[in-house]
Amino acid sequence: MRRYDISIGNGQHYYSLVNGVTDPGALNVEMDIQVISVDTPSGGSYVRIWGMGLAAISQTQSLFGKQISVSGGMAAGLPLANPQQYGLLASGLVQQAFGNWIGVDQTLDIIFVAGSTPPTGGGPNPKPPEVNLSMNWLKGQPIQEALMQTLQQGYPGVSISMNIAANITADQDQKQPFTNLEQLGFWVRRYSQKLLGGDQSQAQGVSIINPTYNSIVVFDGGASGGGSVSYTDLIGQPTWIKPQTIQFKTVMRSDIHVGNIVTLPSTFNNVAAGAGYSTPPTPIAFSGSFQIIKVRHVGNYRQSTADAWVTIFDASTAGAV
Repeated sequence: MRRYDISIGNGQHYYSLVNGVTDPGALNVEMDIQVISVDTPSGGSYVRIWGMGLAAISQTQSLFGKQISVSGGMAAGLPLANPQQYGLLASGLVQQAFGNWIGVDQTLDIIFVAGSTPPTGGGPNPKPPEVNLSMNWLKGQPIQEALMQTLQQGYPGVSISMNIAANITADQDQKQPFTNLEQLGFWVRRYSQKLLGGDQSQAQGVSIINPTYNSIVVFDGGASGGGSVSYTDLIGQPTWIKPQTIQFKTVMRSDIHVGNIVTLPSTFNNVAAGAGYSTPPTPIAFSGSFQIIKVRHVGNYRQSTADAWVTIFDASTAGAV
């Protein structure tokens, strides 16, 4: 059975599992949540909760800047459901919230961006506050040391994980001032690609992601972790979306993250016989290892179709091994 858990910093809490049993009266939830490196422009994540009371939707103005965490996946019940894949999808701070009441429908809509930097000011286009992220990268110094010092200075108390396999050192002293994580991530990605001797299509470089409000992850094309994807998890077939990048869809899951290297199953495509002849089974074109570069969780709790509670992965062959 599908499972979700949404917690908002003002004390609101919505969930579908009670004492280990799925609640048949759980509120319907829609979501569209994105996790991607900070140097890549993307829209905010979105959650809509149906069936709210007037007391809840009338407090939407007070939600601005509050923490929100969204967990999702599957609970035990269906034969192919894997409860171990359930967990935190993303967390961040609310940028916009608004209630709606149309006929008998009452909804609470929340827009947030995964990460640790709270927006300043309300309105349709809130800006991230300025943060002291001065990069002091000395010639010959590994990028891990310089980045760790910069991030710890700008985000004290936030968990910082480094997973950089390449030996990247500065070719000359680099003293660069940045005021937010997006600026730092953009410069680090492009400059590391230059040091590795290629552009984005040839060298992935170093990427920074901010999946939750208390964690920052730094990785490159040699990162590891993520395991394998079973053919029973796949919804539809993987497909190319641009050179060196594929997209595949699975049942909603939280255990594969941006930067992980995953292995797709080695299965066979059976071609139906026709016109008096048949062809032998052929291997799927996308088996092998790929590095996750974007994760998108899309769900509608009450919609019955298989593709209504899924995680969509963009994965690259450029950094995979």
